[in-house]
Amino acid sequence: MVLKIIRPFIKISRLHVRLVLIGFLSLPFALFAGGDVTFSESWQVPEEAQARNNPIRYDVASVEEGKLLFAQHCLQCHGYWGEGNGIVGLTMDGRPANLLRLAGKQSPGAFAWKIAQGRGAMPAYRNSLSEDEIWHLVNFVESLENEIGSADEPIVIRRCALCHGLTGESVYETWPNLPSMTEMEIVAKLRAHRSGAVVDSTMGKVSFDLSDDEIKEAARYYSSLKRTQDH
Repeated sequence: MVLKIIRPFIKISRLHVRLVLIGFLSLPFALFAGGDVTFSESWQVPEEAQARNNPIRYDVASVEEGKLLFAQHCLQCHGYWGEGNGIVGLTMDGRPANLLRLAGKQSPGAFAWKIAQGRGAMPAYRNSLSEDEIWHLVNFVESLENEIGSADEPIVIRRCALCHGLTGESVYETWPNLPSMTEMEIVAKLRAHRSGAVVDSTMGKVSFDLSDDEIKEAARYYSSLKRTQDH
């Protein structure tokens, strides 16, 4: 019976936020690492590795652990939702794999082997992660097909939800409570971050490629939550 993980990215711990920031600090390494497509079908995974079962129970705790590891090590290339559209991934000649498409279509052992061995731009994580951590990552990748891929929210809202949640109540106390802001205030903030008028190491990287329509969509969504909560 497949466990349904309800929107894995909605509730993000402060540790997750710190790990996201740590992940961004590793961007130069990824930029100069080379240009192989990481999870393409041409990987030659040994049969013994493919046949391995995940020794870590697939449950909420493991998926949460994998989510934190993903934020630290994988987000910058594979993107917030594993779609191969991370900030660094978009600069590569060969795009990183879309993990949403691969989730459930490859064996846990194959995923674990690829994470451990690495190739091209993808580091060999056997050198920096424990075996249990690699299996937690596998559980997180496999959770992607259960809920995120079928989320009804627009892409821009799912991107914002990484840190602000779907309720707009930000996970870090110094960040704004979005439902308390008007639509125009949110639009102005996002445009300022996008242009660099307001310097912020996190928001600058998140907002640099947002279109005007996406900014308005995010602002409309989060500002509307106050009206919903007031009724």
